[in-house]
Amino acid sequence: MRELVGSVKKTLVYDRRFSSAPSNETEKAWMGLFPDGLGFVQHPIVSPEISAIAVFHSLHCLHAIHGGYYKAVSMHLNKRQQGNHHDASDGVSASHEDHQDPAHLRHCFDYLRQSLMCGADTNIEPMDKELKGVTGWGYQRTCRDYDAVVAWASENKMGNTTMI
Repeated sequence: MRELVGSVKKTLVYDRRFSSAPSNETEKAWMGLFPDGLGFVQHPIVSPEISAIAVFHSLHCLHAIHGGYYKAVSMHLNKRQQGNHHDASDGVSASHEDHQDPAHLRHCFDYLRQSLMCGADTNIEPMDKELKGVTGWGYQRTCRDYDAVVAWASENKMGNTTMI
């Protein structure tokens, strides 16, 4: 797979659609990251058995953590506003409920940790002197060609799954 996609120069820019509370706009943005088939592929040489491309598994986990975070925030706010009575309408759709199950989120935390270590991004992130830290935004870096990965996964998709 690594040989099938190249590298591109990219400057990271903060995109609130991926960190704001779940909404139609944020879900559309998240879904836009995935190829047809959601990264499940079958290819005679690369993956003769049905397989998932790791980057899409990582993004799925991050999306689940994103939803779980806002569900926890919503539950906390509901408890505060209603005197510890939980309102079932917490702003998270039932179709995503199982993705925010604590066991699933625990899996996602460790999967993302190991994926980050496996990818070992060695781009240098300049320090923001005002913040006295790094944001990761605003500088050019070398990345895998994500569009090429999406195109390859779409061409070799297995099934038509639509929920991340």
